[in-house]
Amino acid sequence: TLPRLRGEALRTMCTTGYITNKNYSKSKAGEIGFEHHSYGFVVVELKDDGTCYIPRNVKVKSDGSFTDIIYSVNKDGVEVIDSSLGFVWGDIHNEVIDEEFYKISKELVCNKLKPKKIVAHDILDGYAFNPHEEKDLFIKRQKIVEGKHLIDKEIENVLNRIEDMKSCADEFYISESNHDLFADRHINNFNWKADLHNSPTYLKLAYIQQTVNLREYGNILGYLIWERFKDSVKYIKMGETLKIADYECGQHGDYGTNGSKGQTRGFSRINTKMIHAHTHSPMIHNNVTAVGVTCLLEQYYNRKGFSSWAHAHSIIHNNGKNQLLVFGDDYSLTGLI
Repeated sequence: TLPRLRGEALRTMCTTGYITNKNYSKSKAGEIGFEHHSYGFVVVELKDDGTCYIPRNVKVKSDGSFTDIIYSVNKDGVEVIDSSLGFVWGDIHNEVIDEEFYKISKELVCNKLKPKKIVAHDILDGYAFNPHEEKDLFIKRQKIVEGKHLIDKEIENVLNRIEDMKSCADEFYISESNHDLFADRHINNFNWKADLHNSPTYLKLAYIQQTVNLREYGNILGYLIWERFKDSVKYIKMGETLKIADYECGQHGDYGTNGSKGQTRGFSRINTKMIHAHTHSPMIHNNVTAVGVTCLLEQYYNRKGFSSWAHAHSIIHNNGKNQLLVFGDDYSLTGLI
């Protein structure tokens, strides 16, 4: 996606892939080109009003077969898929989720794509206790006015969202994400006496921190998820892995190699296919895909300057290839389904 100001139409830049045989020089650049040579094309689909849906990349297997959203195509013809291997949601940020986009996405996932495995990132937003906003008295007051200052209510809403999402697949995974850690940071850094609205919740979470071995659960949120769902939801802790086909889907994307900052282009230098979240800006770079968000695109803290955020998920098809699904600002994806 290309950066744009609020209210502007979403614009994208795509490269198509190849339909040619691999033919590269015996050099460092040639070896890189050989490794990332990818058969594929871009679909540019026209709407009735003369504008286009967001272009989408389609990855093609060496025998020429491919899957585009719900259509599997090979030399024998076209058929509609009845399942897929996996689905990675754009960052959820439940307290500021875009309910209309969530409803559209869930309908697509449950009734069309039918993945065996689903992965969610940043399921918790931490809106009520965001450490970056704790000294901003205007924002703190606005949260009270909006009725979004109660931590226990936000956490309960997250658990209810998980209950709603996990029905769409046999296996539901949540990747440990940076916003999940807001609860731990709140317990470590905040004085509960300064916020009596949330003091009971603070003391409850502090008790969990001091009496539970959180290494087994990742963090406080991971424990609360386990407490509610047990083995029906798997919380992927940092350092753990989740492979769907050849794609590593267990990493949120906030950390790179050896504790460095995670970046899509940086991940592409690792010899691992990967689908991650965190950046809020959908991208495909070599063997790495970054999903976008499921939350609202316009928020108070991202109001300044340009934005490359977009609503986007990634599907992993039964042929082992993934596809980045980028939705328009009107929530449209395609006219074919």
